[in-house]
Amino acid sequence: MKKIFFFLLLLGSIAACKKKVAVETAEMAKLPDDFREFYQKFHADSVYQHQHIQFPIQGLPSDVDSATVAENDFYFTEDVWQNHVAVDFSKGEFTQDLMLLTDRMIRERIYKTDNTYGLERRFAKLSDNQWYLIYYIAPNYFTKK
Repeated sequence: MKKIFFFLLLLGSIAACKKKVAVETAEMAKLPDDFREFYQKFHADSVYQHQHIQFPIQGLPSDVDSATVAENDFYFTEDVWQNHVAVDFSKGEFTQDLMLLTDRMIRERIYKTDNTYGLERRFAKLSDNQWYLIYYIAPNYFTKK
């Protein structure tokens, strides 16, 4: 029940910010300008979003079981993809953790502030010099690291 509540809360917060990211976090401000521009457009334009995901995209579904994690072979396809829209971090309900893994790869984790339920996304700048979502863990319980 908590999982469903969190997911609905996340979707509600996300839906409130459909046009653009409401607040740029301090962590986001440290990232490359072209990524920040991509991030804004990715969340505001569903056509652009689909063009910047190379389907099928590897990841994990919500409420994943240990067998799926062990197999490491889950992929989201375009026909089941639910568009992502921006989260308003100013309300304090969610925390964003961004990590520049390389100059061409960024990991983002979004957590519900009062527990460890959250999601993870990885973005990469590919050979065409454009940013793409390359990996997605849908909302699950996991430990902040």
